[in-house]
Amino acid sequence: MRRTLLILLVLLIVALPAAASDIGAGIIIGEPTGLSFSLNNQFVLGAAWSFREYVHLHGDYIFLRSGIEKIEEEIAKPFGWYLGGGAKVRIFTRDKDTDDSAVGLGLRIPVGVTFYPAEKIELFLELAPGIALFPDTEGDLDGGIGIRYHF
Repeated sequence: MRRTLLILLVLLIVALPAAASDIGAGIIIGEPTGLSFSLNNQFVLGAAWSFREYVHLHGDYIFLRSGIEKIEEEIAKPFGWYLGGGAKVRIFTRDKDTDDSAVGLGLRIPVGVTFYPAEKIELFLELAPGIALFPDTEGDLDGGIGIRYHF
């Protein structure tokens, strides 16, 4: 299972240039900490390591994005916010106490703010409340601060 997910992740990263005209790549620091990719500012992919000892993969679709015009007028810098929905896969690096399953699945709702200090550099702060569906059903919260460079 882990090998299959790793192969799919590599194929996805190789296919990114063909799928999008605007690709952002960077890092996110928080829970979890890792790599962050943006495709056309519409799809966001993440591959990260959690302090709770699992590898975290997620894919989000950003369906609502807007600039904050009042701030943009006063500071002349592009601030914005976004809201989306997505799914996550967690591959546990050690057995969980509650279940023998090595893989967890869940849903997430990312909400964030963005700031572009330069034309191709995006700073962002994100919180993603969600729900783990498998192996246990429980609410959880992902979040962090990050930076992406847009090609």
